[in-house]
Amino acid sequence: MPATPSCSYSGLFDIYAMDHQDLCHIYRPEGSQEPQYENLYDALRSDANTEKCTARISLPTAPYGRKFGTALAPVLCDPISERPYDIELTRISHVNQVFYREHERDCFVTRYNSDVSAAGKLPGVSGKTRVSPVGARDNGVLDSSGNFNLSRVWEKEAEDGKLMQIFEGHMSLRVRYRKDYERKGHGDGFDIGFAFWAIRTNDAG
Repeated sequence: MPATPSCSYSGLFDIYAMDHQDLCHIYRPEGSQEPQYENLYDALRSDANTEKCTARISLPTAPYGRKFGTALAPVLCDPISERPYDIELTRISHVNQVFYREHERDCFVTRYNSDVSAAGKLPGVSGKTRVSPVGARDNGVLDSSGNFNLSRVWEKEAEDGKLMQIFEGHMSLRVRYRKDYERKGHGDGFDIGFAFWAIRTNDAG
């Protein structure tokens, strides 16, 4: 069922990067003509896939105005302390059609069909990412920036009346380190971007 503009994007989400090949095969089995969203939903809810969760994000209630969302991703961390950065999602807005740059679209799963992903065709929310300025210097961060997009791509009412939903999006973050981090051999920073599926955290098993 296609997403509708009335979809609420507030709340907590568990996001799963699309680089997990076993999830990719569940989503798009070889020989299948359509993505198997319900099977993917069940897999994402399974305790067996909890360790595959890439990040957890929180989005504020609309209207967004100047409200911030947050993201916590173990892979996006201080290279010295290995503590995940406190990432802020800023300038959040609802859009009629989420826009993805070409290199972002290339991150989405398009196995066996060049048009499997609904990326860039649906309404959703867009925003910017950054490491929280509070304590950023303690993490060696000189500056940071990135983008965040999220759309609902599938929904179905379960037998018990509960609404099952899968979301799809892309998140990126570029971090530039302070010189003392460079001198310690950590380079000048990193630039990471990944496409993902997401379910609401309270749907997780």
